[in-house]
Amino acid sequence: MLKRPERYATLLRVRRREEDARAAALAKAVGAIHNAETHRHLLVERHEDTLRRAAEAAKGSDATLMERFSLYERHIIQLIGHADRDIQDLHAERSQRQEEFEASHRRRKMIDRLIERVKTRWNDHVFREERKTMEDSVAMRYALRADERRNG
Repeated sequence: MLKRPERYATLLRVRRREEDARAAALAKAVGAIHNAETHRHLLVERHEDTLRRAAEAAKGSDATLMERFSLYERHIIQLIGHADRDIQDLHAERSQRQEEFEASHRRRKMIDRLIERVKTRWNDHVFREERKTMEDSVAMRYALRADERRNG
């Protein structure tokens, strides 16, 4: 028994929603990477600015100020290290989201192809049934006319 193509509409809708959700998760991961890289870039700029200001302060040879710049520089370097690790983690997450999206996309495409095959088979079935009905009606009409000629 052939299945009607409409029976697969819900499955296709579910697969499309899944694919859309995976695409949104991938976009979110890419956005998080962009934000983390921007944050790291700002930290690097702050580090360069601190070094520049420390060099200017070194001309005055104020020991406490130099110690503060040194501590602040170490702190910024730690923040940059944390940002680098966060970026690596986000890239790993993006790769995972990319794989999930691609798998979801393949599943949806598989359902699309299945529906197309079912539609083709269904249309062929309907065409054969209509043709069979037409041939039967022509045969019945011919038989009725032949009966009318014999009896008539």
